[in-house]
Amino acid sequence: MTHGSAKRLRALAAAFAVASMFLSSSTVMAQAAPHPARHVPSSSSSSSPSSSPSSSPSPSPGRLAEIYADVWFKLGETYIDPSRLTNWGEWQHKYDGKLKTEQDLDAALDAMANSLHDTWTGYESSHQRLLEVFAAVRGLVDLGMVLKENEQGDLIVKIAPFGSLARDNGLQAGDQVISINGKALAGLSPTALEEALRVPVTSTVVVVYHTGASTKVDTASGVVAPAPLADAIRSVTFKAVPSTAPLAEAHMLDNGIMYARLSSFRDGPADIGVLNNSVTALLASCQCNPRGMILDLRGNPGGSFELVLKEAAFFLPGKTIVTSTTREGNLVTSSSYRAEMLTSFESAGLSEPQRKMIDVFTNSPMVVLVDGSTASAAELFTGALKDNHRALVVGVRTFGKGVGFDEIEVPLGGQLTVTKLHYMTPSGFDVSAGGIEPDVDVEQPRRDVTAAQASSVTAPDRDLQLTVGLAELEKRISAARR
Repeated sequence: MTHGSAKRLRALAAAFAVASMFLSSSTVMAQAAPHPARHVPSSSSSSSPSSSPSSSPSPSPGRLAEIYADVWFKLGETYIDPSRLTNWGEWQHKYDGKLKTEQDLDAALDAMANSLHDTWTGYESSHQRLLEVFAAVRGLVDLGMVLKENEQGDLIVKIAPFGSLARDNGLQAGDQVISINGKALAGLSPTALEEALRVPVTSTVVVVYHTGASTKVDTASGVVAPAPLADAIRSVTFKAVPSTAPLAEAHMLDNGIMYARLSSFRDGPADIGVLNNSVTALLASCQCNPRGMILDLRGNPGGSFELVLKEAAFFLPGKTIVTSTTREGNLVTSSSYRAEMLTSFESAGLSEPQRKMIDVFTNSPMVVLVDGSTASAAELFTGALKDNHRALVVGVRTFGKGVGFDEIEVPLGGQLTVTKLHYMTPSGFDVSAGGIEPDVDVEQPRRDVTAAQASSVTAPDRDLQLTVGLAELEKRISAARR
């Protein structure tokens, strides 16, 4: 996986972190606005902030060495997997006498973090962070797909989050992206690739890709072989207009089933409780009692660990949600998170629609929809519902991220990301071992662009996973009546 792709994947779960500081910083850097993916535009831009002179004096070599030593200690003390630290001592004095400039320090910290070969652990310099912020000022919008290079050097879509331009225009996990606006992606440097994935708002974008879904069978030998590349090459043209899809939505379907979608577990001030609020508002307006519930987590890339715990507690009162492990030096802490029942005091303050919402979350027959872009905190949530037999999971295997991380501010404006938390579902399943297998496996057929942009609510008959989910939900409703 390229370094740029690793930063993309970390950014997808940016809220799945506990911000912390361990060093006194002379500069506090502003973070880019929340987005499905974080990128570093090319520093060759004519309007790059790199040309602006620094208003603060350059740190001394002694100060640079001090910062390096502190980061080295912090990484070694808290990184979750000690087996990857067997040669960590070699890094302690690796750059003694070699750190003369901030650029020297950035390169050293980047190399040290990358030596762990961990997708979720890395270092980002103050310059890179400024470029990210500056990209938003320049009016660039991200296509929103995470790419991974395979052994042949092809760039494969690993995650296509709900609401991203890529997903809205028909690209799916597993597709090979060949070119964007005529620029071939194979062989591009990480910086050039990140630049290609950002386009001006409202500009016309042309993406050529190989679906990777077409196969042919050699009937003589019985061997299934990939189809020729040309058989599955597609081109899509669209305007780079950011999605206006809500973070959460809830609707009543014609058959008395409630459909709810949550596209992220991000924890901004306006985002906490958004699913509960959407469902409560629906129940207040329709004055109805849903027969069952479909919860759509397809394309949900994750978010806040704490928010998942709070949300899952409404669905799983009295049940274990997740177990986790953290490390501080020689001390390894294992924790189990269990939801408590609402107290009579808490229940007394609820409105009637809120009581209905909790009753639906706790008792109504339920199906959860997932796909390969359901990741991180969304997998934690899915695993808790599945292992506690609260919901049937329908779709395809999820992404497979079972770790959390700290984002740590470093003096001079850099940021260190450290994998610090490893979690398992209530049954002890390690999500990082390959994602969560659905109870009912349903591969979504390749859809044309029009269908890809259609809402599952307005065009449920064009959504096979939803159709199967509804059928399975009816079975659960019937079984509950017996």
